[in-house]
Amino acid sequence: MVVADILKGMLGTGAIEQSSVKPLILLSSDDGTVGVDDLLDAVQHFKSEDDVFSLDFLSDSIVIQSSATVHLGVEHLKNLKTSLGPWTVKSLFTLQCDADRFPLPHGPYFLCGRNLHQAWRLYPDNLDCFATTVVQSDTQSTESGFDPLVYLDTEGVWKNIAVPSRLYSQISKDKPLAGKRISIKDCYRLRGVKATLSSRPFEQTYGPDSETASFIQRLIKLGAVVVGKSKMSAFLSSEEPTDQWIDFHAPFNPRGDGYQTPAGSTNGGAAALAGYPWLDYSVGTDTSGSIRYPAALCGLHALRYTSHTIPMTGIWPGCRELDAIGLLGRDLQSFHEFANSTVMAGPGDINEFPPKILYPTDFLPYGDSQMQAILVDFLAILEKFLDVKKTTFSISERWEKFPPLEGKGKSIKEYLEKVGFYPFYYDGYHEYEQFRTDHQQKFDKKPYVGPCMQWKWETGSKVTLEQKNQSIEDMKVYRKWFAGCVLDEDQKTASDAILIMPLDTPAPDYRDTLHKAPGPVGSFSETYTASILGLPQLVLTIGQIPYDSRVSGRTEYHPVTISLVGARGSDLMLINLARKTLESAGWSDKLLTGRNTFELGA
Repeated sequence: MVVADILKGMLGTGAIEQSSVKPLILLSSDDGTVGVDDLLDAVQHFKSEDDVFSLDFLSDSIVIQSSATVHLGVEHLKNLKTSLGPWTVKSLFTLQCDADRFPLPHGPYFLCGRNLHQAWRLYPDNLDCFATTVVQSDTQSTESGFDPLVYLDTEGVWKNIAVPSRLYSQISKDKPLAGKRISIKDCYRLRGVKATLSSRPFEQTYGPDSETASFIQRLIKLGAVVVGKSKMSAFLSSEEPTDQWIDFHAPFNPRGDGYQTPAGSTNGGAAALAGYPWLDYSVGTDTSGSIRYPAALCGLHALRYTSHTIPMTGIWPGCRELDAIGLLGRDLQSFHEFANSTVMAGPGDINEFPPKILYPTDFLPYGDSQMQAILVDFLAILEKFLDVKKTTFSISERWEKFPPLEGKGKSIKEYLEKVGFYPFYYDGYHEYEQFRTDHQQKFDKKPYVGPCMQWKWETGSKVTLEQKNQSIEDMKVYRKWFAGCVLDEDQKTASDAILIMPLDTPAPDYRDTLHKAPGPVGSFSETYTASILGLPQLVLTIGQIPYDSRVSGRTEYHPVTISLVGARGSDLMLINLARKTLESAGWSDKLLTGRNTFELGA
């Protein structure tokens, strides 16, 4: 447990020595009457709803918060039998408050002298997912900064993450994310906390940030609790563990044998959410797959938001033209609640769906027959739900049949060859020019980066601004063509079609494998399609397939994912469609934490 914030509620009767700390529970009463059944019901509620509350808080004292005189004698509170064991109360403290206004939520607290302190729980980061764990400097202010949490676990090995009691937060219209625990990718600035970007030279060059990213500020105002900054591949790159991670150790993917890659670059957030049941969401970014592939390999749901609809102020960039907010979750109901509070594009929370399913042979079927079989089953329930058969087609053939004038006779692969490449590598190099200058001036040497980033920066240094700008103009042509010939916005259904896209992640992919030298990825690919077009893409984990692990020496299971792409602003529609499709067929959208994504045999 950890005392996270002093709540200066003066106790009307009694106190303890200032140097003593007593765990106890606080209850509220309108009329000052609290019965034994009320106490026992409260204990059962605390036990079922809160992971911070424990038997330790059933001490010999309780606090009753009321505007009226409390009518309860401790002689009635001896030898109580709770679901957690016997309980005897010897001391009763009262906290007087205004009528119809309880300043403190019920739940577990610590009493020190005449002050109550919130109770927080510490969890060890034994998957090594966090760059920094944090607590808000003032939990009563949405404007405050953060402090790094400097405690290791009881064995002195892992960082600890502090989480407040879930009983302290009540979801409301203004705070739909109240009490939701989130990790944020290390590229998001957090006031009072250093960013590392998984680079020791970067961490050494700069002090704590003086501002919090605008998107994170918004989440805090909606009630979310930031518990830490999750690890990421260096400078938002695609470094793979373990040989490509030089300055820091890569997080551990808990799925399967525990030694599969978590991909990049939002890998810390994905590994944490796949492994820690006490975490509710992970927030990241996506440039060319940075949220989608960690979701696929860690067995999660993910949303790449529609590009350029949410301000990216206070986020270290990968490529400004391709960057988008990314979200990771474990069930579609809570996923929808988060997205519904944060999506800023499109016609809103639509529950009418497109009449067309597009199946592009440019990227499908999956190469793995087991993965393809699960996809076929999913397509069958999607077709049944929408009462329409999929349209099998080729994007490249459609381009050839209806080419834009600006294409000048080129195939789609030829036209798009450098469209993603030039902006990606130009920004990847030039966005960090100031860092390289600052480090050189401070230490009189150039900053070290690993081989992957060396190659990326060397490649980006050769791209001209003119090449980047021309690629962005070519993107605009492609976007216009795609809207006219493949899928477009629709006022009624948000998107006039659903595009099925793969996330091909064959198993196994061990973290101790030596990787090839880095190289560019073609712009006409499953990786770049949504990024270049700026479209929302929803990743769904829908199954798992077995593999024989050379690590554990037993059969393990690898997540299987598919994704849905819609027109700009169709983010919420995609989530609603996925929820209702899976529900209609009795498929679960709730994902487990730990070794397996679903119960075996489910």
